[in-house]
Amino acid sequence: MKKHVIPQMLLALEAGDDEFTIRERPLNEDYPTHFHDFYELEYVISGKGETVLNGNRFKLSPGSLIFVTPLDFQSITVKEKMKLYNLNFSEDWLSHTLSPYLNGATVINNVNKNFFEIIMKEFHNPQLYGRLYIKYILNCLFVEILRNSPTNIGDNYNVFSITQQVSHYIKTHFTEDINMDAISKKFGYTPNYISHLFYMERGMTIKEFTVNLRMDYALKKICSTEGSISDICFECGYNSFSNFLRTFKSRYGVSPKKYRALYKNGKTPNLPQSINNLEMNDQ
Repeated sequence: MKKHVIPQMLLALEAGDDEFTIRERPLNEDYPTHFHDFYELEYVISGKGETVLNGNRFKLSPGSLIFVTPLDFQSITVKEKMKLYNLNFSEDWLSHTLSPYLNGATVINNVNKNFFEIIMKEFHNPQLYGRLYIKYILNCLFVEILRNSPTNIGDNYNVFSITQQVSHYIKTHFTEDINMDAISKKFGYTPNYISHLFYMERGMTIKEFTVNLRMDYALKKICSTEGSISDICFECGYNSFSNFLRTFKSRYGVSPKKYRALYKNGKTPNLPQSINNLEMNDQ
């Protein structure tokens, strides 16, 4: 039995030029595994279910909040018909102070519904500064996420801020040329100092971290689209097709073309496990 291609949802189609949308939507049946090119918040107003985030299962009930980043896979199983607030938005809506610490999908419970009611009201409010107010409330909500997340940053906020900010920068720029001189200039530290801090905390080099991200992204594209392998190579940040092929085969044991064929025939895992490893390293 052939597997279904994992769909990718696009912010341009969901939210338009504002790169932000909020809606109240019913969910009466299971939602299959998918991923986005945007950040997403889903708040359970009513009903019950479960969500699987990168292979980890979470129960959902009124007051549950799901947070998903562009690096995450998600599916939802409905136990009782659900009603959700659904927010889709780009990174530009996040505070640059907070965003480096929002390192992976999670579910927290007993979130105040007022956050979403205010955002919904302002979203439909044509008055001046409505968008600014939404951004303020949205970032207040993310403070709550950080406070209540199992991976609370706690006392590590100042100690690891450089490494986490560098990680976030790479996550949002890995499709481009990752240059240590540019990273050094952006964060105000020497390349050697940044590289040392990064390796001490994560146990991997910046190059290895970047390769992990690029391979995860490439695998998503190979499994979820019919795009050419060469296009995918350049989309995920490689400028050498032979280097891309060599790296992919070294990691997954077969060529990208062969992997796609195996996946379509149900002979490979549903999800790339390296994403889970990356998120564990963010904790």
